[in-house]
Amino acid sequence: MKSLGTKSLSSQRILLRPFIIEDTKASYENWTSDALMTKYLRWPAHVSMNETENILRSWINQYSDENFFQWAIIVKATGEVIGTISSVDTNLSERTVELGYCIGSKWWHKGYTTEAGKLVCDYLLTECGFEKLIIHHDSQNPASGKVAQKLEFNYLGRKLQAGRNNQGIVDEDCYELTK
Repeated sequence: MKSLGTKSLSSQRILLRPFIIEDTKASYENWTSDALMTKYLRWPAHVSMNETENILRSWINQYSDENFFQWAIIVKATGEVIGTISSVDTNLSERTVELGYCIGSKWWHKGYTTEAGKLVCDYLLTECGFEKLIIHHDSQNPASGKVAQKLEFNYLGRKLQAGRNNQGIVDEDCYELTK
């Protein structure tokens, strides 16, 4: 297995790349302050651009770690940063990665998250050599499950009261994709 860190990946419509501090304003306006988007997440919508700048700085400082995976999702046609896809948990001994993704509500139902997921899954399994990818999501968020299904993850089942997010304690649907 060879971890290569957050390297730029691209498809026809999107570019995935490491965040840069200049992404702060667009990230804040397009997704981190979006209360609809954060409804099923573990962190609340940002109320100031300073919050977004602080999280971007923390990610930027971690890019030297080749086992850190956090991409900005950018629409090529506009150059806008519309969300992120990342590893929320990397287990090197088991060669697994749990993926997390969020995208501003303005860009929902346009296939961008699935497109980003395909790039990241291929990269992590093929280039980095991970054996298994995992997705957990709030069972009340079926759109996240549809992304997992479109990425050909296998549904493992529902864990009752297994997660916590802005809705409180929630049931989680669990998926995995193996090599």
